[in-house]
Amino acid sequence: MNEYIQIRTEWFVALLCIISLFMCVAVFLLFRYRHRCLQLLNELHEKTADMEEQARKAKAAVKSKSDFLSQMSHEIRTPLNAIMGMAQIAQNTTNLDKIDDCMKKMQHNSKHLLGIVNDIMDFSKMESANFLLEEKQFFLIKEIDFIASMFKAKVEEKNLTLQIKVEDIQHDVILTDKLRLNQVLINLMSNAVKFTDSGGVIELIVEEMFHMDGESVFRFTVRDNGIGIEPEQAKKLFTPFTQANVSITRLYGGTGLGLAISQNIVQMMGGDIELETAPGKGSVFRFTIRVPAEEDMDSDLSEDKPDVAPPEKLRGKRIMVVDDIALNIEIVKALLEGSGVLIETAVNGKEALDAFCAAPPNWYDLILMDMLMPVMDGCAATEEIRNSGKEDAHNVKIIAMTANVMREDVERAYQSGMNGHLPKPVVLAELYAKMEECL
Repeated sequence: MNEYIQIRTEWFVALLCIISLFMCVAVFLLFRYRHRCLQLLNELHEKTADMEEQARKAKAAVKSKSDFLSQMSHEIRTPLNAIMGMAQIAQNTTNLDKIDDCMKKMQHNSKHLLGIVNDIMDFSKMESANFLLEEKQFFLIKEIDFIASMFKAKVEEKNLTLQIKVEDIQHDVILTDKLRLNQVLINLMSNAVKFTDSGGVIELIVEEMFHMDGESVFRFTVRDNGIGIEPEQAKKLFTPFTQANVSITRLYGGTGLGLAISQNIVQMMGGDIELETAPGKGSVFRFTIRVPAEEDMDSDLSEDKPDVAPPEKLRGKRIMVVDDIALNIEIVKALLEGSGVLIETAVNGKEALDAFCAAPPNWYDLILMDMLMPVMDGCAATEEIRNSGKEDAHNVKIIAMTANVMREDVERAYQSGMNGHLPKPVVLAELYAKMEECL
């Protein structure tokens, strides 16, 4: 009997142990399941929060770009309105002084409009990683003098004082993109002039900080005692599609892209840009660049000297101007008047191709070809000309003269068989130089 009781007791204890084990396992699984559920809930909350943040940022980006496009519409229409208005005034008057005044204002507003378009194109290149520097040697101090001369009239007009300080420049010849460096300086100087009232002072200071292993670090400072900027607004200045203060923008104008582009250029030149400002106390922009530098430059490598006189070698050359817009053809004819070239025209690539194939060999010395045209575009026409089998098919020079100015457009022009690329609006000195280079 005692043995039976002992056996039952042992079985009962074993059963309790098994039940306890199952209960422990069940509790463990329950807690693990609960932990996993909480973890999933946390992950869901985090993903939801992340999606909400992304949606917020997307909405903010859309709003910023919408505001930016609205601002750009205003900025583009303002000079365009002035150009069209002055053209109508000039058309309706016989007063030569009035016509001359209209022409000057149209030219001024045309340059302003081109500057806006260039800012937009530059920013587009930055976003697509196609923004590159074209390095070339030039004299830094000479460029600083050039920048100062650009603002002389505006400074006098606003009754401002402009001070240029060049300090400790031992290596005046630098190797970088002159146009892009000028672009940064012009942008900062333009802002200083724009936001400084009559009687104010603007300083441009250039210093060579140090030179080592053939490279120098230069620091540029643009200081003004103008209206200044609130600290919170200053943080927005280098942000694309964002402007510090819409009311100030409406009052003074501007695309709001200049500083973002300038920052990108400076960083590509191995430096950085910073701002010190306070309301009513003016602003100080400083930036550095690290570039190869020398004390002197061979005269053969000296800077370009634009010459608008027609090169003698153009005289007697026969060219075909291909463009679907009659006004563009008229402008080229007017620009080349007096150069001695013989001009024929075509309104699309197909007409240019037919004219080339029908002409005797070596009839045309040069073709100025627009890229974007109906019926047949310039690149397709160039390829057809190169593959035409004519004796001079590969000898005739073809230059793209076009508003298609993105890097991929330039590459496409050369890939099609063209010998050069000229951007519109056409500058006479550049047109002569490119034609002379090809001929």
